[in-house]
Amino acid sequence: MDKRYYLLYQLLGWLLVWSLLIVIIYLRPFFDWTEVVFASVLVGSAGVFSHIARKLFSKGAQSHSVALQFLYFAFMSLVGALVASGMLVLVFYVFAQGGVIDPVPPGKWGFIIRHITVGNSFNMFGALLLWSAFYITIIKVRQLRDTSEALASSQLEALSQQLNPHFLFNMLNNIRALILEDPARAREALARLADMLRYSLQQGNHSQQHAKVTLAEELLIAEEYVALCKIQFEQRLSYHVEVTEEAKAALVPRLLIQLCIENAIKHGIGLLREGGTIQLTAEIKAGRLHISLTNPCPLIEKVNVQEQSTGIGLRNIRDRLKLLYGDKSAQLDFSKAKQIDFGQATITLVLPFEMEQE
Repeated sequence: MDKRYYLLYQLLGWLLVWSLLIVIIYLRPFFDWTEVVFASVLVGSAGVFSHIARKLFSKGAQSHSVALQFLYFAFMSLVGALVASGMLVLVFYVFAQGGVIDPVPPGKWGFIIRHITVGNSFNMFGALLLWSAFYITIIKVRQLRDTSEALASSQLEALSQQLNPHFLFNMLNNIRALILEDPARAREALARLADMLRYSLQQGNHSQQHAKVTLAEELLIAEEYVALCKIQFEQRLSYHVEVTEEAKAALVPRLLIQLCIENAIKHGIGLLREGGTIQLTAEIKAGRLHISLTNPCPLIEKVNVQEQSTGIGLRNIRDRLKLLYGDKSAQLDFSKAKQIDFGQATITLVLPFEMEQE
């Protein structure tokens, strides 16, 4: 917990306990200002002890099991209640000896100490137990949040690594074949591939903040990817983009566009003898980023394995979107329409409109 927030919550919590105690004292038939001092000593001592208990907990007890943590706080609550009551008895004795309050008759000190200790110890024990319950709850909620974030980051990294590496092998084979045929194009292709790999490796940063880039950056890498694919498909592959300036500044998951294009080539254009054009559009509608990617595809899939492979790729994209945006913030729809002599596949993405923080 942040130190500033902890001190604020600590102060407000014990101030509330003190206020309730003052109200109870004030509503009594006879009110004396010394009782306000006694209440302040009692609550202040319990508050200081709770801070000490927290310090000791963070240094050792936090690493033990939950049951031992509860036992620790129960024991420390009991000790803190006795310490607070003891401080109250001490202040009462000083006031009595100094003439601030009426002196205690001889032989009555035992009764006075029991009277002060029993009731106040019970009250402070309850207050410290309640404080402990709140503190443990906050600690466990924070640990659960950290664990969930770590799990989401590891899942996101696994999905990212699962999505992009397999195109590398095809590109290397294509470039190897191109070296003897056209060395200049081979060198250009290697430079593009290096840019792709550098961009891909940047997703190794596990934080969800760095898992997103601007659509403009993503489109540049997508163009590099299409240029590499043209080594194999040549004139059979065309790529057309229509993106508004506002949409270019929006944040999208890293390599999301590249994966969608890869899916369109592998399961659409790559299966057509005449090839086709990938059409990508993006714009902002009603405060959300709408991306549409359309490509021709066969009317009937040649083999079931290809259909299953397409489903796996889209499912991985959905999993990434869920990890980054939650269950309902982002949408992915896939549809096919029948044209005259071929099909048309469309991937539609709807994402929250986010921009880089300055």
